[in-house]
Amino acid sequence: MKTRQRKVGLIVPCVVLLFGLCFLCVGVGTVAYACLRWHTFLRALSWQPVAATIQQADLQEHQGAEETAYTLEAWYAYEFKGRRYTSNSIDIMGGRSGDQPFLWRRCQDLKRHRDTGQPFTAYVNRQNPSESLLYREAHEPWLYALVPFGFFLTGCGACVMCLGGWVIRKRSQITTLNERDGGRLWHIRPDWQEGRIKASTARHLLLSWIMAIGVSMFASGAVIVMAAQGPRVVAWPVSGLLLLLAAFLLFQAGRGLATLLVYGTPVLYLSEVPVVPGRRVAAALRTARPLSAGRWELSLECFAPVRSQDTSEGPRRTELLQRLALLPGQRPTAGRGTWYGERLYRQELSALGEAKPDHTGALMLPIALELPKGAPETLLDPGFMVTWVLWAKARAFPVSFSASFELPVFAVPEDAIEEMDDAHR
Repeated sequence: MKTRQRKVGLIVPCVVLLFGLCFLCVGVGTVAYACLRWHTFLRALSWQPVAATIQQADLQEHQGAEETAYTLEAWYAYEFKGRRYTSNSIDIMGGRSGDQPFLWRRCQDLKRHRDTGQPFTAYVNRQNPSESLLYREAHEPWLYALVPFGFFLTGCGACVMCLGGWVIRKRSQITTLNERDGGRLWHIRPDWQEGRIKASTARHLLLSWIMAIGVSMFASGAVIVMAAQGPRVVAWPVSGLLLLLAAFLLFQAGRGLATLLVYGTPVLYLSEVPVVPGRRVAAALRTARPLSAGRWELSLECFAPVRSQDTSEGPRRTELLQRLALLPGQRPTAGRGTWYGERLYRQELSALGEAKPDHTGALMLPIALELPKGAPETLLDPGFMVTWVLWAKARAFPVSFSASFELPVFAVPEDAIEEMDDAHR
Protein backbone atom coordinates (compact mmCIF):
# COMPACT_ATOMS: atom_id res chain seq x y z
CA MET A 1 0.00 0.00 0.00
CA LYS A 2 2.82 2.40 0.92
CA THR A 3 4.62 1.60 -2.30
CA ARG A 4 1.48 2.39 -4.29
CA GLN A 5 1.04 5.71 -2.44
CA ARG A 6 4.65 6.61 -3.21
CA LYS A 7 4.11 5.92 -6.89
CA VAL A 8 0.92 7.99 -6.95
CA GLY A 9 2.69 10.80 -5.10
CA LEU A 10 5.43 10.86 -7.74
CA ILE A 11 3.05 11.19 -10.70
CA VAL A 12 2.40 14.92 -10.27
CA PRO A 13 6.05 15.99 -9.82
CA CYS A 14 7.06 13.83 -12.78
CA VAL A 15 4.41 15.55 -14.91
CA VAL A 16 5.76 18.89 -13.67
CA LEU A 17 9.28 17.82 -14.69
CA LEU A 18 8.10 16.89 -18.19
CA PHE A 19 6.17 20.16 -18.49
CA GLY A 20 9.26 22.11 -17.46
CA LEU A 21 11.39 20.12 -19.91
CA CYS A 22 9.04 21.11 -22.75
CA PHE A 23 9.36 24.79 -21.78
CA LEU A 24 13.11 24.43 -21.52
CA CYS A 25 13.41 22.82 -24.97
CA VAL A 26 11.21 25.47 -26.58
CA GLY A 27 13.20 28.24 -24.90
CA VAL A 28 16.58 26.80 -25.90
CA GLY A 29 15.32 26.25 -29.46
CA THR A 30 14.05 29.84 -29.63
CA VAL A 31 17.37 31.24 -28.41
CA ALA A 32 19.31 29.03 -30.84
CA TYR A 33 17.09 30.11 -33.75
CA ALA A 34 17.47 33.79 -32.85
CA CYS A 35 21.24 33.48 -32.42
CA LEU A 36 21.52 31.76 -35.82
CA ARG A 37 19.57 34.58 -37.49
CA TRP A 38 21.61 37.26 -35.78
CA HIS A 39 24.81 35.43 -36.74
CA THR A 40 23.71 35.52 -40.39
CA PHE A 41 22.87 39.23 -40.06
CA LEU A 42 26.29 40.11 -38.63
CA ARG A 43 28.10 38.07 -41.29
CA ALA A 44 26.07 39.68 -44.08
CA LEU A 45 27.23 43.15 -43.04
CA SER A 46 30.64 42.41 -44.61
CA TRP A 47 29.34 40.66 -47.77
CA GLN A 48 30.14 42.16 -51.14
CA PRO A 49 27.36 43.89 -53.12
CA VAL A 50 26.89 42.64 -56.68
CA ALA A 51 24.38 43.26 -59.49
CA ALA A 52 21.66 40.60 -59.64
CA THR A 53 18.98 39.89 -62.23
CA ILE A 54 15.51 39.20 -60.82
CA GLN A 55 13.97 36.20 -62.59
CA GLN A 56 10.84 35.59 -60.51
CA ALA A 57 9.03 37.27 -57.59
CA ASP A 58 5.80 36.26 -55.90
CA LEU A 59 4.07 36.75 -52.53
CA GLN A 60 2.66 33.54 -50.98
CA GLU A 61 -0.08 33.51 -48.33
CA HIS A 62 -0.23 30.77 -45.67
CA GLN A 63 -3.48 30.57 -43.71
CA GLY A 64 -2.83 29.36 -40.15
CA ALA A 65 -5.16 28.42 -37.30
CA GLU A 66 -4.95 31.84 -35.64
CA GLU A 67 -3.20 34.17 -38.07
CA THR A 68 -2.03 34.46 -41.67
CA ALA A 69 1.67 34.33 -42.54
CA TYR A 70 3.23 35.60 -45.74
CA THR A 71 6.34 34.49 -47.59
CA LEU A 72 8.17 36.39 -50.30
CA GLU A 73 9.57 33.99 -52.87
CA ALA A 74 12.03 35.13 -55.53
CA TRP A 75 14.70 33.72 -57.80
CA TYR A 76 17.63 35.77 -59.03
CA ALA A 77 20.95 35.26 -60.79
CA TYR A 78 24.29 37.00 -60.31
CA GLU A 79 27.91 36.64 -61.35
CA PHE A 80 30.87 36.55 -59.00
CA LYS A 81 34.49 36.22 -60.17
CA GLY A 82 33.38 35.11 -63.61
CA ARG A 83 31.02 32.39 -62.42
CA ARG A 84 27.21 32.54 -62.58
CA TYR A 85 25.06 31.65 -59.54
CA THR A 86 21.33 31.32 -58.92
CA SER A 87 19.69 31.74 -55.50
CA ASN A 88 16.33 32.22 -53.83
CA SER A 89 17.61 33.56 -50.45
CA ILE A 90 15.71 36.77 -49.72
CA ASP A 91 16.74 37.91 -46.23
CA ILE A 92 17.86 36.58 -42.87
CA MET A 93 14.24 35.59 -42.04
CA GLY A 94 13.87 33.52 -45.23
CA GLY A 95 11.39 36.01 -46.71
CA ARG A 96 8.77 35.22 -44.03
CA SER A 97 6.90 37.89 -42.08
CA GLY A 98 3.51 38.69 -40.61
CA ASP A 99 3.74 42.22 -42.03
CA GLN A 100 1.91 41.76 -45.33
CA PRO A 101 2.15 45.42 -46.53
CA PHE A 102 5.91 45.42 -46.01
CA LEU A 103 6.39 42.19 -48.00
CA TRP A 104 3.99 43.42 -50.68
CA ARG A 105 6.11 46.55 -51.22
CA ARG A 106 9.24 44.41 -51.49
CA CYS A 107 7.51 42.09 -53.94
CA GLN A 108 6.40 45.01 -56.11
CA ASP A 109 9.92 46.41 -56.08
CA LEU A 110 11.37 43.06 -57.20
CA LYS A 111 8.72 42.68 -59.93
CA ARG A 112 9.54 46.15 -61.22
CA HIS A 113 13.22 45.21 -61.51
CA ARG A 114 12.23 41.95 -63.21
CA ASP A 115 9.98 43.68 -65.77
CA THR A 116 12.40 46.49 -66.57
CA GLY A 117 15.52 44.32 -66.46
CA GLN A 118 17.15 46.80 -64.10
CA PRO A 119 19.84 45.15 -61.92
CA PHE A 120 19.07 44.67 -58.23
CA THR A 121 21.80 44.84 -55.58
CA ALA A 122 22.47 41.50 -53.87
CA TYR A 123 25.03 40.71 -51.18
CA VAL A 124 27.41 37.79 -51.66
CA ASN A 125 29.63 35.95 -49.19
CA ARG A 126 33.17 36.20 -50.53
CA GLN A 127 34.24 32.91 -48.90
CA ASN A 128 31.18 31.05 -50.20
CA PRO A 129 29.83 32.84 -53.32
CA SER A 130 26.79 30.54 -53.51
CA GLU A 131 25.53 32.18 -50.28
CA SER A 132 23.76 35.48 -50.88
CA LEU A 133 20.91 37.76 -49.77
CA LEU A 134 18.79 40.37 -51.49
CA TYR A 135 18.15 42.22 -48.20
CA ARG A 136 20.36 42.11 -45.14
CA GLU A 137 18.35 44.41 -42.85
CA ALA A 138 16.86 42.97 -39.64
CA HIS A 139 13.36 44.33 -40.23
CA GLU A 140 11.18 41.69 -38.55
CA PRO A 141 10.43 42.91 -34.98
CA TRP A 142 10.14 39.34 -33.74
CA LEU A 143 13.85 38.94 -34.42
CA TYR A 144 14.60 41.51 -31.72
CA ALA A 145 12.15 39.93 -29.30
CA LEU A 146 13.15 36.29 -29.81
CA VAL A 147 16.25 36.43 -27.59
CA PRO A 148 14.54 37.84 -24.44
CA PHE A 149 11.48 35.63 -25.05
CA GLY A 150 13.73 32.60 -25.50
CA PHE A 151 15.61 33.28 -22.28
CA PHE A 152 12.29 33.87 -20.50
CA LEU A 153 10.94 30.49 -21.64
CA THR A 154 14.25 28.81 -20.78
CA GLY A 155 14.17 30.30 -17.30
CA CYS A 156 10.53 29.27 -16.79
CA GLY A 157 11.32 25.73 -17.88
CA ALA A 158 14.35 25.52 -15.60
CA CYS A 159 12.34 26.86 -12.63
CA VAL A 160 9.48 24.41 -13.23
CA MET A 161 11.95 21.51 -13.48
CA CYS A 162 13.63 22.63 -10.25
CA LEU A 163 10.20 22.76 -8.60
CA GLY A 164 9.42 19.21 -9.72
CA GLY A 165 12.81 17.97 -8.51
CA TRP A 166 12.35 19.76 -5.19
CA VAL A 167 8.93 18.15 -4.67
CA ILE A 168 10.36 14.68 -5.36
CA ARG A 169 13.30 15.29 -3.03
CA LYS A 170 11.11 16.73 -0.25
CA ARG A 171 8.68 13.82 -0.32
CA SER A 172 11.56 11.35 -0.32
CA GLN A 173 13.07 13.09 2.72
CA ILE A 174 9.75 13.06 4.59
CA THR A 175 9.29 9.35 3.89
CA THR A 176 12.84 8.56 5.04
CA LEU A 177 12.47 10.57 8.25
CA ASN A 178 9.16 8.96 9.12
CA GLU A 179 10.71 5.51 8.71
CA ARG A 180 14.03 6.27 10.40
CA ASP A 181 13.38 8.89 13.09
CA GLY A 182 9.81 8.09 14.03
CA GLY A 183 8.23 11.22 12.61
CA ARG A 184 10.77 13.78 13.89
CA LEU A 185 10.28 15.94 10.83
CA TRP A 186 12.26 18.88 12.26
CA HIS A 187 15.36 16.79 11.49
CA ILE A 188 14.74 17.51 7.81
CA ARG A 189 16.69 20.75 8.13
CA PRO A 190 20.05 20.88 9.94
CA ASP A 191 19.41 24.40 11.28
CA TRP A 192 16.06 23.25 12.71
CA GLN A 193 17.66 20.22 14.30
CA GLU A 194 20.39 22.34 15.90
CA GLY A 195 18.04 25.12 17.01
CA ARG A 196 20.08 27.66 15.05
CA ILE A 197 17.74 28.92 12.31
CA LYS A 198 19.13 31.10 9.56
CA ALA A 199 16.94 33.81 8.08
CA SER A 200 15.41 33.11 4.68
CA THR A 201 16.94 36.29 3.26
CA ALA A 202 19.32 34.73 0.73
CA ARG A 203 16.78 32.27 -0.65
CA HIS A 204 14.06 34.87 -1.06
CA LEU A 205 16.56 37.26 -2.60
CA LEU A 206 17.45 34.64 -5.22
CA LEU A 207 13.76 34.09 -6.01
CA SER A 208 13.23 37.87 -6.23
CA TRP A 209 16.03 38.30 -8.74
CA ILE A 210 14.86 35.32 -10.81
CA MET A 211 11.34 36.76 -11.00
CA ALA A 212 12.58 40.30 -11.68
CA ILE A 213 14.92 39.22 -14.48
CA GLY A 214 12.31 36.90 -15.99
CA VAL A 215 9.61 39.58 -16.03
CA SER A 216 12.12 42.10 -17.44
CA MET A 217 12.98 39.75 -20.31
CA PHE A 218 9.32 39.12 -21.07
CA ALA A 219 8.51 42.83 -20.83
CA SER A 220 11.37 43.83 -23.12
CA GLY A 221 10.31 41.32 -25.79
CA ALA A 222 6.66 42.32 -25.53
CA VAL A 223 7.51 46.02 -25.70
CA ILE A 224 9.56 45.49 -28.87
CA VAL A 225 6.74 43.64 -30.61
CA MET A 226 3.93 45.95 -29.49
CA ALA A 227 5.89 49.09 -30.29
CA ALA A 228 6.61 47.77 -33.79
CA GLN A 229 3.28 46.20 -34.75
CA GLY A 230 0.50 47.03 -32.30
CA PRO A 231 -1.76 50.07 -32.52
CA ARG A 232 -0.16 52.90 -30.59
CA VAL A 233 -3.30 53.57 -28.57
CA VAL A 234 -2.94 50.10 -27.03
CA ALA A 235 0.77 49.42 -27.42
CA TRP A 236 2.22 52.31 -25.49
CA PRO A 237 0.06 52.03 -22.32
CA VAL A 238 0.59 48.26 -22.16
CA SER A 239 4.30 48.70 -22.79
CA GLY A 240 4.47 51.29 -20.03
CA LEU A 241 2.68 49.01 -17.55
CA LEU A 242 5.02 46.10 -18.35
CA LEU A 243 8.07 48.32 -17.91
CA LEU A 244 6.71 49.68 -14.62
CA LEU A 245 6.14 46.14 -13.34
CA ALA A 246 9.67 45.12 -14.34
CA ALA A 247 11.10 48.26 -12.69
CA PHE A 248 9.16 47.61 -9.47
CA LEU A 249 10.38 44.00 -9.25
CA LEU A 250 13.96 45.09 -9.94
CA PHE A 251 13.63 47.74 -7.21
CA GLN A 252 12.33 45.16 -4.73
CA ALA A 253 15.16 42.78 -5.59
CA GLY A 254 17.68 45.59 -5.29
CA ARG A 255 16.34 46.56 -1.88
CA GLY A 256 16.60 42.95 -0.73
CA LEU A 257 20.19 42.82 -1.96
CA ALA A 258 20.98 46.03 -0.07
CA THR A 259 19.49 44.55 3.13
CA LEU A 260 21.61 41.42 2.75
CA LEU A 261 24.80 43.41 2.09
CA VAL A 262 24.23 45.74 5.06
CA TYR A 263 23.01 43.25 7.67
CA GLY A 264 24.10 39.85 6.38
CA THR A 265 22.10 36.76 7.34
CA PRO A 266 20.62 36.96 10.88
CA VAL A 267 20.25 33.84 13.02
CA LEU A 268 17.53 32.82 15.49
CA TYR A 269 18.65 30.65 18.42
CA LEU A 270 16.06 28.39 20.07
CA SER A 271 16.45 27.00 23.58
CA GLU A 272 14.59 23.83 22.58
CA VAL A 273 13.50 22.13 19.39
CA PRO A 274 10.83 21.79 18.15
CA VAL A 275 8.56 24.67 19.07
CA VAL A 276 5.67 22.80 20.71
CA PRO A 277 2.27 24.56 20.79
CA GLY A 278 1.41 25.46 24.39
CA ARG A 279 5.06 25.66 25.55
CA ARG A 280 7.10 28.79 26.13
CA VAL A 281 10.38 28.65 24.21
CA ALA A 282 13.17 31.12 24.91
CA ALA A 283 14.91 32.44 21.82
CA ALA A 284 17.40 35.09 20.78
CA LEU A 285 17.76 36.90 17.47
CA ARG A 286 21.32 37.69 16.51
CA THR A 287 22.13 40.08 13.69
CA ALA A 288 25.14 39.28 11.54
CA ARG A 289 26.45 42.85 11.81
CA PRO A 290 26.01 45.78 14.20
CA LEU A 291 22.60 47.42 13.95
CA SER A 292 21.40 50.71 15.35
CA ALA A 293 17.65 50.21 15.55
CA GLY A 294 14.82 51.81 17.45
CA ARG A 295 11.53 50.01 18.04
CA TRP A 296 11.36 46.37 16.99
CA GLU A 297 8.28 44.81 15.38
CA LEU A 298 7.95 41.08 16.05
CA SER A 299 5.17 38.77 14.95
CA LEU A 300 4.36 35.08 14.55
CA GLU A 301 2.47 34.35 11.37
CA CYS A 302 0.97 31.24 9.80
CA PHE A 303 0.92 30.80 6.03
CA ALA A 304 -0.80 28.30 3.75
CA PRO A 305 -1.02 27.97 -0.05
CA VAL A 306 -3.01 30.74 -1.71
CA ARG A 307 -6.54 29.52 -2.28
CA SER A 308 -7.85 29.10 -5.80
CA GLN A 309 -10.74 31.01 -7.36
CA ASP A 310 -13.01 28.16 -6.31
CA THR A 311 -15.04 29.29 -3.29
CA SER A 312 -15.18 25.80 -1.81
CA GLU A 313 -12.37 25.12 0.64
CA GLY A 314 -10.46 21.85 0.58
CA PRO A 315 -10.68 19.55 3.61
CA ARG A 316 -7.18 20.34 4.86
CA ARG A 317 -7.63 24.07 4.42
CA THR A 318 -11.01 24.01 6.15
CA GLU A 319 -9.55 22.13 9.12
CA LEU A 320 -6.63 24.57 9.27
CA LEU A 321 -8.93 27.61 9.30
CA GLN A 322 -11.09 26.05 12.02
CA ARG A 323 -8.06 25.45 14.26
CA LEU A 324 -6.68 28.95 13.67
CA ALA A 325 -10.07 30.48 14.45
CA LEU A 326 -9.82 29.13 18.03
CA LEU A 327 -6.44 30.81 18.67
CA PRO A 328 -6.04 34.26 20.24
CA GLY A 329 -4.57 36.67 17.73
CA GLN A 330 -5.37 38.34 14.44
CA ARG A 331 -6.98 36.53 11.54
CA PRO A 332 -6.79 38.75 8.47
CA THR A 333 -9.89 38.74 6.29
CA ALA A 334 -7.66 39.24 3.24
CA GLY A 335 -4.48 37.24 3.69
CA ARG A 336 -1.20 38.86 2.68
CA GLY A 337 0.54 36.91 -0.04
CA THR A 338 4.30 36.40 0.27
CA TRP A 339 6.84 33.78 -0.76
CA TYR A 340 5.32 31.60 1.96
CA GLY A 341 1.77 31.80 0.63
CA GLU A 342 -1.31 33.43 2.11
CA ARG A 343 -1.19 34.74 5.66
CA LEU A 344 -4.02 33.24 7.72
CA TYR A 345 -3.00 34.12 11.28
CA ARG A 346 -0.86 36.73 13.02
CA GLN A 347 0.23 37.07 16.63
CA GLU A 348 2.23 40.06 17.79
CA LEU A 349 5.22 39.48 20.08
CA SER A 350 7.26 41.66 22.39
CA ALA A 351 10.96 41.44 23.08
CA LEU A 352 11.95 40.30 26.58
CA GLY A 353 14.48 43.09 26.90
CA GLU A 354 16.71 45.51 25.07
CA ALA A 355 18.92 44.33 22.25
CA LYS A 356 22.49 44.17 23.49
CA PRO A 357 25.73 43.85 21.50
CA ASP A 358 27.79 40.68 21.90
CA HIS A 359 31.59 40.39 21.77
CA THR A 360 31.57 40.92 17.98
CA GLY A 361 29.39 44.03 18.13
CA ALA A 362 26.35 42.28 16.63
CA LEU A 363 23.03 42.59 18.46
CA MET A 364 21.32 39.88 20.53
CA LEU A 365 17.58 40.43 20.99
CA PRO A 366 15.89 38.14 23.58
CA ILE A 367 12.48 36.77 22.52
CA ALA A 368 9.95 34.33 23.93
CA LEU A 369 7.97 32.17 21.52
CA GLU A 370 4.69 30.82 22.87
CA LEU A 371 2.22 29.41 20.40
CA PRO A 372 -1.25 28.78 21.86
CA LYS A 373 -2.14 25.20 22.61
CA GLY A 374 -3.98 23.65 19.67
CA ALA A 375 -2.04 25.59 17.06
CA PRO A 376 -1.64 23.58 13.83
CA GLU A 377 1.72 22.00 13.10
CA THR A 378 4.12 22.83 10.33
CA LEU A 379 3.20 20.79 7.24
CA LEU A 380 6.02 19.91 4.85
CA ASP A 381 3.90 18.25 2.18
CA PRO A 382 4.65 20.14 -1.07
CA GLY A 383 1.01 19.71 -2.05
CA PHE A 384 -0.20 21.70 0.98
CA MET A 385 2.48 23.41 3.05
CA VAL A 386 1.73 25.14 6.34
CA THR A 387 4.56 27.43 7.44
CA TRP A 388 5.03 29.24 10.75
CA VAL A 389 7.23 32.32 10.36
CA LEU A 390 8.78 34.73 12.86
CA TRP A 391 9.03 38.20 11.31
CA ALA A 392 11.44 40.75 12.78
CA LYS A 393 11.53 44.34 11.52
CA ALA A 394 13.21 47.52 12.71
CA ARG A 395 13.75 50.96 11.26
CA ALA A 396 17.43 51.68 10.77
CA PHE A 397 19.80 53.68 8.61
CA PRO A 398 20.68 53.37 5.73
CA VAL A 399 18.33 50.40 5.11
CA SER A 400 15.51 49.19 7.37
CA PHE A 401 16.09 45.77 8.90
CA SER A 402 13.76 42.93 7.95
CA ALA A 403 14.18 39.19 8.43
CA SER A 404 11.98 36.10 8.49
CA PHE A 405 12.64 32.74 10.14
CA GLU A 406 10.75 29.53 9.38
CA LEU A 407 9.92 27.81 12.66
CA PRO A 408 9.71 24.04 13.31
CA VAL A 409 6.29 23.87 14.99
CA PHE A 410 5.48 20.23 15.83
CA ALA A 411 3.55 18.39 18.50
CA VAL A 412 5.56 15.76 20.40
CA PRO A 413 4.58 12.86 22.69
CA GLU A 414 4.39 13.30 26.47
CA ASP A 415 7.64 11.42 27.08
CA ALA A 416 9.47 13.81 24.76
CA ILE A 417 8.05 16.78 26.66
CA GLU A 418 9.32 15.27 29.93
CA GLU A 419 12.75 14.94 28.38
CA MET A 420 12.64 18.62 27.46
CA ASP A 421 11.68 19.57 31.00
CA ASP A 422 14.50 17.43 32.41
CA ALA A 423 16.97 19.13 30.07
CA HIS A 424 16.01 22.56 31.44
CA ARG A 425 16.44 21.52 35.09
